Amino acid sequence: MSLYISVNTPTKDFYQSPIDNAITFFATSIAMEKRVGSFPEGPKLDITFSLSSKHDAPSFEGMRMGPYNDQNKTLYFETVVPPHMTQSRVAPQYVQAVLEDVIDNAQDYFSDLGVEFDFNQWQEVITKLSQSESPLTMH
Repeated sequence: MSLYISVNTPTKDFYQSPIDNAITFFATSIAMEKRVGSFPEGPKLDITFSLSSKHDAPSFEGMRMGPYNDQNKTLYFETVVPPHMTQSRVAPQYVQAVLEDVIDNAQDYFSDLGVEFDFNQWQEVITKLSQSESPLTMH
């Protein structure tokens, strides 16, 4: 089991912004959790955060679930970060909420397919990440 995080950004203007820092923190923390084996067995989740600028914006709002790739056992998600969130001090809480939504949606999806998905352990990992010493605890 694994979780992958990536970012689509149309410009370098978002580099080291609050949303960039929050996404980077979670991605780094997830990589460390993978090393110690905190993630449950089962399918992988892949989430892409899409940022937008005045001249380049995704064609949808909110979150969408992509296909499930049965070969590599990965369920894909994409979420559009609201423009006001890119410079917000609550960006870390936004990223955490997105990850929690991904887990909720994955639980529903895998439940419908009859695929084992350890929802409770996923929640524990995300909660642990959100409580770690990081920019998330700074105001």
